[in-house]
Amino acid sequence: MKNVFLLLTCLIIFSCYDENYEQKLVGTWKVTQANFAGKGFSDASIQSFKESAEKTTYQLKQDKSLVFDFGNGMEQKVPAKWDYKEGIFFIIINGSMKETYKILTLDDHFLIIKSHPSRSKSEYVELHMERVP
Repeated sequence: MKNVFLLLTCLIIFSCYDENYEQKLVGTWKVTQANFAGKGFSDASIQSFKESAEKTTYQLKQDKSLVFDFGNGMEQKVPAKWDYKEGIFFIIINGSMKETYKILTLDDHFLIIKSHPSRSKSEYVELHMERVP
């Protein structure tokens, strides 16, 4: 479940693509605030998701891949696709699961992503991120 959350976060990062967006997106990002809500998840589970998101570093690569660095020597690289005109991106997990995100804010130093608005308003992932120098 934690990997799914992290992958979803990455998808949001890739939602907009042109040269300007690519220059802003490529790099290393760290979560400064994580907000989650989901049916059937306990407060303890949601807190665990938040802590996991905040400990992970997200590396957006020039080759349009996303690498999750879990800080314990483990990394996971995933492909991502995006529609920059719509400001959305998605990732494929295990060849079948697609998660879609919307970029709410993007500048040279800050990024805010949220699960795509087509999802239930009572279930969402929202990440506030800062670029790591």
